[in-house]
Amino acid sequence: MELVLHIGPHKTGTTSLQQSFLQRYGAHKPQKIWYPTPGKNGPGHAELAWSFYQNADPTSNPLLAKLLNAGLKNGCEKLIISAEDFSHLEDSSIFLLKRHLKGLSIHLVATFTPIQHRLASTWQEMIKHGYDGTFENFLESLKEFKQFAPNLVERWNRVLKPQKTSIVNVSNSTNPERLFEDVSFCTGIEIQPTRTPLNQSLGQIETTILRFLNHRNITKHNHRTRRLLIRLFQSKIWKLGIPRKKISVPKAYEILVKSLESGCPRGISHSTLNEIIGEDKNLKAA
Repeated sequence: MELVLHIGPHKTGTTSLQQSFLQRYGAHKPQKIWYPTPGKNGPGHAELAWSFYQNADPTSNPLLAKLLNAGLKNGCEKLIISAEDFSHLEDSSIFLLKRHLKGLSIHLVATFTPIQHRLASTWQEMIKHGYDGTFENFLESLKEFKQFAPNLVERWNRVLKPQKTSIVNVSNSTNPERLFEDVSFCTGIEIQPTRTPLNQSLGQIETTILRFLNHRNITKHNHRTRRLLIRLFQSKIWKLGIPRKKISVPKAYEILVKSLESGCPRGISHSTLNEIIGEDKNLKAA
């Protein structure tokens, strides 16, 4: 059985990919190509990733063991696991995960979008969940976010030692279906684009309003009110009346962004890397 392990990271089209996997291969019981139906935190397998966090309850690890045993016993050929939160794991947690995957053929998949887009999208996503810091506050604390580390894939390769690794780079300016085409190509798993955009990002105006309300403790701890505001910001009426303004990186942090771009895994090269596709690049073999 081959395990296709998609580690994200966040804001790289992951929600749409997971929804596509779920629609085509999602099931509670194993099948030939199986995307186990996630729990309440779907469409990704966030709970599986959380079970390997350093402060997690060790008894939660059997969540993965049960899926693996079920797949092996019932003729599953490809098991698909996808969760952005895998990108947060420490080396020790990845090593623990490796012990659970002993004997499996592992295909590690990471998806990436331009770093400026990821930074802006991640900040606004945090605001949507109650964060009240400015974009500058977020950029100053980047060292705490492992998913932005240039060596993310290299670190996973070094510890997990998968049989195959694929990096999919997708630019926002390209056909939105390109992500699905490239992931299908590198995994051999046919998936179709989702019809409607999922987990849509807010613009600068909407994020600024919500951050102000979070800061004033009006929405910071009130999940229901935040969700109502987000639904308003994403409605057609709002979009018609308020032009969407993109979130841009402040000039003072442009050097920081360029340093992250220079270390982006588009050009990574080591023995266990098999494929880098996307951004108008041809398939490359390491």
